[in-house]
Amino acid sequence: MSDVKELKRISLEFRRLASNLLGTGYETADISLYRFKEYIDNTIIINDILQNKIKNVEIDFKECFPIESNDWCSVHIPREENKHIKAIYDLIEYIVSNNIQLLGISASYYCSSRKFVDIIQNFLNLTIKPLIDYIVDELSKQILLEEKINMPTVNLNHTQNSTVSLAFGSQQMVTSSINIENVEDIHKIIEDIKKELEIIEMDKEDKENLFDDLFDDFARPYKVTTGYTQPANIMKTDVKETENAYEIDIDLPGFTALALGIQKLIELVSPIIK
Repeated sequence: MSDVKELKRISLEFRRLASNLLGTGYETADISLYRFKEYIDNTIIINDILQNKIKNVEIDFKECFPIESNDWCSVHIPREENKHIKAIYDLIEYIVSNNIQLLGISASYYCSSRKFVDIIQNFLNLTIKPLIDYIVDELSKQILLEEKINMPTVNLNHTQNSTVSLAFGSQQMVTSSINIENVEDIHKIIEDIKKELEIIEMDKEDKENLFDDLFDDFARPYKVTTGYTQPANIMKTDVKETENAYEIDIDLPGFTALALGIQKLIELVSPIIK
């Protein structure tokens, strides 16, 4: 398993190459496809994704993507996804290894426009884009899985003077005591969370949305569900109530101080709204 930063770097590089390919011009089409294939072959994570999908799969790619026809060629997508992905990869291999110009093979497939660039892009969208989408999805799944592994778990003792324990996996990272005296404690925790959000490296729009989810709706009416109470629009958390504690997963991997602050806020609010 690779770390999150490495996975995100590869995902970014792959999406850039894929975008260059799908949006290629006539003069750059062949080199864009060559670079794309070279990257997926030589990048271990992506190559593993492909091999896990297409290893030992047998299909003649020409059944899906005819090369010659007396009329317009048509794409025939197999029912099995692994056969579809294998056929796309073999088509790319065929074009690159035989130094076939993309325009020549693209012109065999119907396109409403007769501009060279449109003909090529139409062909790429018909044939190669599903493989790109598959790789993007698989990389995203690996990133989510890795982030889930690193997601903090917080245990809260449900008493007046509470202890909050934050752990990553089985390792205890932070332990903090909370004394619930009055509403001022809640406001202090909110301000602490805001400060943590300010310094986090995050897309500006995502950060603003997170602010809205956490704070703009805080004063709104609460909705009550069995065993747990929360503001109507507060950010979702995975909450499990045990006999003596709450166990909560926060979807903010790596943001230790922020995660702890949110859990303190939940603990402070719960006795007030019950």
